[in-house]
Amino acid sequence: MSFQGIIDARVHNNRKIGVLIEIKCTDCNTHLLSTSNIDRIKAFISELSFHIAAVRPLYLSKNDIPLDVLTDIKDFHRNKAVLLCTSKSADIIEKAVNGWLNKFFIRDVCLLEQRWIKDKSKTIGNLLNEVSALIGKSLYIKTFAWFEIGETLEVDYKKLADFYY
Repeated sequence: MSFQGIIDARVHNNRKIGVLIEIKCTDCNTHLLSTSNIDRIKAFISELSFHIAAVRPLYLSKNDIPLDVLTDIKDFHRNKAVLLCTSKSADIIEKAVNGWLNKFFIRDVCLLEQRWIKDKSKTIGNLLNEVSALIGKSLYIKTFAWFEIGETLEVDYKKLADFYY
């Protein structure tokens, strides 16, 4: 069976949340995948869809976070750290802010960095690599979307900031 990618749409249990996912294969254009490998990819997409519906990531990877959002969040935490840690040097404060950003913010809002809800020892990125190794082809998530009935499509960064601060 020929395979270049799968676009999957799911509506979840409460019938209010929907997830769209597009999975692509970088080296499958001229190769054939077995039905069992396509079934493995579909099973992965099902797990991924469940995860996205439950956790609601905002971005695929840290490279997808808009620079202005990162700058605003870093500035907020830098200013907060300066007020709370008056005896610390600017270098130490900057390291603390970057550490917080990587440990908490990026891990919470970027799909590939998130801990899988069924096994916290694995990230979604790890899981994607495992499926790729299992089928012997390089898979990647091209895009995803999370929808809720009645929700606007724009991200309210002020609400996001309130959530994290």
